[in-house]
Amino acid sequence: MKDKHKISFFFFLKACFKFRARQISSPEELSAAYKLRKVIYSDLLKWVSCNEEQETDEYDKYATHFGVFNKHDVVAYCRLIIAVNPTMLENNFKMILGKEKIRKEKDTAEISRLTLDRKFIGNRRGKIIQALLYRKIFHWSRQNGIKFWYIVVREGFFNNLKANFDCQQIGKTYYFKENDSAIAAIIDLQKSLEFVRRTNKFLYWWYK
Repeated sequence: MKDKHKISFFFFLKACFKFRARQISSPEELSAAYKLRKVIYSDLLKWVSCNEEQETDEYDKYATHFGVFNKHDVVAYCRLIIAVNPTMLENNFKMILGKEKIRKEKDTAEISRLTLDRKFIGNRRGKIIQALLYRKIFHWSRQNGIKFWYIVVREGFFNNLKANFDCQQIGKTYYFKENDSAIAAIIDLQKSLEFVRRTNKFLYWWYK
């Protein structure tokens, strides 16, 4: 068992050197992120219709964009939208919220268009890449006074989030097709840090 942990830790360190998470700043990088979004959300999941080679929407102008890079290639992406701006949760996913109200405050942001290159979906490199992305937006959020995240995810992914974050469901589970459902959640960043301090010392050190 100890050897397995050592191998996993070595693999984690190796991945951290190979992949870099950062805020997206250039038009070229943002264009590459939009192309990745199109591959996942239009071509693979078919959640949106997109006849262009990039997937964009009206919320991008309000967003701060983040990516994980393998050299110059974008392999993961998400955006943060401060909740005083229009958000997907209150507009596109209002059927999940029902009558529940969301925080429209400067200390709250929505995570959306969480995207992972399809070759990393379902493997351990993909999990590490996602962890790098979460860590980056966690640090950016704390530096910019963000205390809460909203997110809409599939039900199975929600259970994964609960393993590392103080993640509470809001509204109702929405079944948009058979055996495929979405959940809206709010994540308290300070409580999440306290949670990992109790449950995962290494993750706490890494996030801290």
